[in-house]
Order: sequence, then C-alpha cells, then structure tokens
Amino acid sequence: MPPQDAVHLERRIGEDIAPLVPEIAALRAAILREWPYLYAEDRAFQRDAMSASIGSPRALALLALFGSRLVGVSTGVPMADEVEELRLPLAEAGMDPREAFYFGESALLPEFRNRGIGAAFFREREEHAASLGYRWAVFCAVERSPADPRCPGGWIPLDGFWRRMGFAPSDITTSLSWKEVGEGVETPKPVRFWLKTMGVRP
Repeated sequence: MPPQDAVHLERRIGEDIAPLVPEIAALRAAILREWPYLYAEDRAFQRDAMSASIGSPRALALLALFGSRLVGVSTGVPMADEVEELRLPLAEAGMDPREAFYFGESALLPEFRNRGIGAAFFREREEHAASLGYRWAVFCAVERSPADPRCPGGWIPLDGFWRRMGFAPSDITTSLSWKEVGEGVETPKPVRFWLKTMGVRP
C-alpha cells in the first residue's frame, strides 16, 4: 500500500480546471463504473457532466496526486451554475439555489481508499464553499437497495461517513439519467439530496 503521506491534494479553481478535464474524465469513467453508480458512460459523458465546473469561476476540482499520478478527484460548483434537474428540486423545497454549493462525485482508486482522503475531499470543498459565503453544502446520492443482486458482498453504504462529515439526508429527491452497466440506453435513477448548513450567509 502506498505510504499515506505520499498522496497530496491540489486545488484547481475556475478556468484552471479546463486543461485537466480529459484526465479527470478518464479517471471518473473508470471508477464510477463501480457500485453504486454503475456508470456505463464513457469519457465524453464525463466531460459533459463537468460542463458546469468548466464554466463556473467559483468551481473547484480537488486532485489527489501520488507523485504526479492522478489517483483521485473531487469536484464542487455553485448550485446556481448546475443543471436545472438539480436546481429545481431545491427551489421547490423553498431553498434558494444561489445559497447552495454543490458537491459533485468523488472518485478515488481502490488502493488509496480508507486513508482519510475522502474526508479531506469534504473538508476542502466545505472550506472553499464557506470562503465564498454559501449557506448550504449539498450533494446527491443515488438510492440503491442492498438487496440488488448486483450489490457486492460486504458493501457498506456511505451514510455513516456522510453523517460524520456533518451532512443529513433530506426529504428532497429527484431523478438523474445515465446509462448504467448492462443498459443500452439512459434511464432515470432516484437520487436524494444530502444537506449541511454552513452557518454562513452570502
């Protein structure tokens, strides 16, 4: 296992993210094929999914680097710059999307997990959001049944970890569409919003 102190995080903000998108998209496409996401989508889909991060001057990409090798990535972007499928459910629940910062997916190679990097991804994104004055940190989690035959044995949901990071599941849900492993076309998947109050108003 690589030494823990050999992995370091670097921040990229706004326009500095764009040159790294092909490498980030390749890593995400490989890792997010795993349960529970099961993305069958390719690098082009992942590049498109990052369009908000590329275009927003307040977007953040955290790079986990082992030497010069990219082994993990985590992104965040103002919710106001995200797609309507994410903005609208918050607005309908009475929250102003302009006051929320959206945490995108984190992707980390298996051999670098359970080493505190995931927690660092959350802390760094929260620090960035707080520095910009956002009221809420928000992310979406796909809803999967542990009884699903595709669920790997011994799988532990991340709910406990997310709660330790200060997030709580909300009653706000929506659906997002992607093509998952074994599907020929994109289909809607149920997702739930998890929220954390930052205690800082813009």
